[in-house]
Amino acid sequence: MLLGGGSNKFCLVTLHRRENHEKIHELSAAIKELASRNPHTFFILPLHPNPNIRGVLQNTLKPLSNIILTESLNYIDLINVLKASHLVLTDSGGIQEEAPSFKVKVLVLRNFTERTAGLALGFSELVGNDKKHIVQRGHYFLNHPYILESQNPYGDGLASQRIYQHIKNFFRSNQ
Repeated sequence: MLLGGGSNKFCLVTLHRRENHEKIHELSAAIKELASRNPHTFFILPLHPNPNIRGVLQNTLKPLSNIILTESLNYIDLINVLKASHLVLTDSGGIQEEAPSFKVKVLVLRNFTERTAGLALGFSELVGNDKKHIVQRGHYFLNHPYILESQNPYGDGLASQRIYQHIKNFFRSNQ
């Protein structure tokens, strides 16, 4: 499937934290309801390797045509899906740090996050694992335009170029 273009939206969903394993039924029900209410949004969900988690997600979500269950994605594919997404639902700290680079709103499926910079600048929002709250906030962001104007709290992606320049300048000035 090609991502981007057309009138469809994409929503990346990742669930892997152990703290959410007990809430997987409620989380999958929230995703199912969001997908049902937003038929023109494709929900892309890389499956967790744990067979119990995988089974619940497959049984709950497989019948919906706008939910794409996939095996784990490599980093490049994950970034491409993230870049094409309109919204992200995740319990992943890494995704919370990557999404601001693409101006994508993140709904954090946890009650607490260590990534507070994204919260402070509006890139992410804690929604916990309550089905009603997840559906309410997810539906809102899928159906109301938003603009994330803040600067990425995790940098601009140019750190390696700056480091290279400093090293190069250091050696040039010390010859």
